[in-house]
Amino acid sequence: MWKYLNKGIPTSIAIGIILILVVVVGSFTWLKYGEIWKKANELPEIELPEKEKTIILPEINLETMKLATLSEGYVFFENPRCIETYRDALGRPWCVECDYCIGDVIFSSTGKHVVYWKKNDTSESIILNDEEVKAYSDYKINYLAMSSNGESILYVLSKGRSGLPYTVMGEEKRVVINGEEGKLYNDILWPPIVSSDGKHFAYVVETLDEGEFKQRVIFDGEEGNLYMHINHIKLSPNGEHIAYWALVERRGKFPNYESKWSMVKDNKEGEHYSGHGDSEFVFSPNSIHFAYKAPTDKGNVVVFNNKKGPIYERIRNIIFSLDSNHFGYYAFKEGKWFLVIDNKEISEIDKSWPDNYDYSLIKKELGYSKYEPFVDTLKENEKFYVAYDNYKGELYDRIFNPSLSSDGKYITYGALLGNELWWIAEELE
Repeated sequence: MWKYLNKGIPTSIAIGIILILVVVVGSFTWLKYGEIWKKANELPEIELPEKEKTIILPEINLETMKLATLSEGYVFFENPRCIETYRDALGRPWCVECDYCIGDVIFSSTGKHVVYWKKNDTSESIILNDEEVKAYSDYKINYLAMSSNGESILYVLSKGRSGLPYTVMGEEKRVVINGEEGKLYNDILWPPIVSSDGKHFAYVVETLDEGEFKQRVIFDGEEGNLYMHINHIKLSPNGEHIAYWALVERRGKFPNYESKWSMVKDNKEGEHYSGHGDSEFVFSPNSIHFAYKAPTDKGNVVVFNNKKGPIYERIRNIIFSLDSNHFGYYAFKEGKWFLVIDNKEISEIDKSWPDNYDYSLIKKELGYSKYEPFVDTLKENEKFYVAYDNYKGELYDRIFNPSLSSDGKYITYGALLGNELWWIAEELE
């Protein structure tokens, strides 16, 4: 460097060059050794969740209107649709079914569609907004379902004798989705479920495997693994993920079985737990996160995205915040109940036993803007009405799917009045 000074380069320029070299060499050294230090001390890399997808809510009909009129002579009937029930000499359940009746009335949450089955002495049919969609003379219709936007309809077809509560083992059954008949199975267990946008479907079937009846989930037409028993299937809010409890192991003899259950998410088994396979589980509103209650030898834990929280004697009412960034629940230990947020105790709560439907304290802590009371259906003089806070609706013969609009300004529900099916939308004061 000094030889350049001797050649007439100004001292200020030479000093500047020296400073630049110092910065470059120092930065390289810091990056090199900083990276070594980081690798030596960093935590395992956390896989970022998939990109959140925007769920577009369908437009809700806020106008009260009649959607359908029942055919003359037909009456509404609750399921199971039995006028009389009895057991035969072998102890098998039987029922004398109603004739000229309708059932499984389902209103879309948009208030634009109503669907139900209709039965007479010669056939059964699916009715959508007063229009017959499909009729069957040699099949029974069970487990009718419709997506909340009203764009998809599915149900189970079966042949054979009538039984309780809806279907009977031994009758081969198939699911019909938007008019397309699926594969035959030994049995379809429980009503099929459908995503709110009507694009995803799931149901549990029973099939014979090496002389034993086993169960599997059918999700969007794909068959899942076979298990001894499956409990409580649930779709994520966007319909793209599925979860359920599966019985993976059973030892001993009835009634002293030793059972192992696993939480299965998207056809992947989790850890095996002892218990009954009936613990609660929930997806976050954006469908990215997942939490469930799991039993352990010392108590219960909440497993959030495959990570276990603290152990408690009891846990209940798991719920996510509306932005999906936090979750909470009630937990019991040492004779006290606590409010727990993100697996950390926030405060002791003054409750001897939190109600299954009471999420008010958790919602308040999670920042819900309004803590709505439960929208309920009550009975008065053999009629029914919707009750919410200070609101009391008119009396109807039946009430279906009461709910509060997302902005909290309207009560909406379906109603049976005489032989007419109405969509009711009333603005709250």
